[in-house]
Amino acid sequence: MTNTPASLLQRLREQPTPDDWERFDAQYRPFLQRLLQSRGIQTAEVEDLVQEVLTTWVAEVRKFERKRDGSLRAWLATVARHRFLTLVRDRKRWPQQGDLEKFFDQIANPEADLSRFWNREHDDTVLQATLARIRPDFEPTTWRAFEMVCVQGMKPAQAAKE
Repeated sequence: MTNTPASLLQRLREQPTPDDWERFDAQYRPFLQRLLQSRGIQTAEVEDLVQEVLTTWVAEVRKFERKRDGSLRAWLATVARHRFLTLVRDRKRWPQQGDLEKFFDQIANPEADLSRFWNREHDDTVLQATLARIRPDFEPTTWRAFEMVCVQGMKPAQAAKE
């Protein structure tokens, strides 16, 4: 399982730079968006929820303590659930409210399939954000070789031929 680097969390708590916030946003915004959209939440509501979750994170980051692997994901899931329920209450509508409450409850249960999905989505998002961030540091042929071997599973000798 991929975790948010402790060094990034420490910087966000103490003296964050714009790059630190951008890195965190690049990792978690798409993750939260995909997850909420997968549950049928409309794009406008997804954007509202994600913005509220990330705004809450900015306000609360100094209080956050990593207690175990995955505690940030669990915290984000809890905030997303509370923000969603507040949005439903404030707008006094949401046809699938019961289903979505169950959705957030399942994310909180580490044994649930949905919780495992949440963790896989997180890992994929972190990996993609990391790859996008480091790609400019490599020559195109070097990057292509990396993709062929590490992403596509090609044998190194075959990648070298191509």
